[in-house]
Amino acid sequence: MQPASFQHLVIQHMCIVADAIYQKISNYWPIMSESSQISSLLDPRVKFSAFEDEIEKVNAKNLVLNLTEYSSALSPLAETTTGETGDDIVETRNFFRNLRNNTVMLVNNNTLASRTLDHEMERYLAIPLEDQVDPLLWWQVRREEFPILSRIA
Repeated sequence: MQPASFQHLVIQHMCIVADAIYQKISNYWPIMSESSQISSLLDPRVKFSAFEDEIEKVNAKNLVLNLTEYSSALSPLAETTTGETGDDIVETRNFFRNLRNNTVMLVNNNTLASRTLDHEMERYLAIPLEDQVDPLLWWQVRREEFPILSRIA
């Protein structure tokens, strides 16, 4: 095989590999993008600072609000707050498994529940960013203040 032919063959294979990578990224980017947006918004160190414009902020907020609807469909909030147990971990795993499998049906939230959630989100977003904090500990400490959002976080 001549060097020019070999080089052409290598370039052709590289293009095929690059195209396959591009296709996978195109398929999975929306999923990763949504989870990254939710994680950023619910991180008390980041919140809206990760988003460039108002449209991105509104989209991220809506993703979290929709996720809380899934959470409400799975089980209502407990009246009392208990410590983290093995059941909490199992419940969280089941929640994300059901979310991933799209088996959870959304329930229509009544107006009062929606207002409560909106109010909780607005109170959370009004708190200044906290640079030196572990997000999971932050949410654990504020479970009673933000019962709906802390379940998602």
